Amino acid sequence: MSIKVDIRNQGDTLHLTLTGKLDEHFDVQQITGASKGSRRVHMHMSAVRSISSLGVRAFETLLRALEKSGLAIELEEISAATANQLSMIPTLLGSAKVLSAKLPFVCAACGSEALGVVPYEAGAAALHPPDCAACGEQMELDGLAEEYLPH
Repeated sequence: MSIKVDIRNQGDTLHLTLTGKLDEHFDVQQITGASKGSRRVHMHMSAVRSISSLGVRAFETLLRALEKSGLAIELEEISAATANQLSMIPTLLGSAKVLSAKLPFVCAACGSEALGVVPYEAGAAALHPPDCAACGEQMELDGLAEEYLPH
């Protein structure tokens, strides 16, 4: 399944929810067309499960087109797949701001796994870990922080 984009205009803000695989089928024109009359774009990206190399190129094209239109761009709850791409290509964001990331965590005490939302900033996984729903202990990021968060 390629990416599905839910588009809602609310006041001067275009709200986007991206779901699925970000690939060469990502329709940049659909979003840039819907952004007319907006001042801000808010993207919710927790359900982006993977990004192909052509998807990275399409996403960069979208961000540059929105920037060129003078729109403020915010990304919320970026998925681990998105966070991983941003860590490998830091210039991909341009002027877009990432508010938070939804990343994989594991509980050292009981072995439970869960996704947790943390601010998109250096050290956030250690400073803001979720509590385990099963045992109440603090969870640990499942992977290296530099794979997902700025450093």
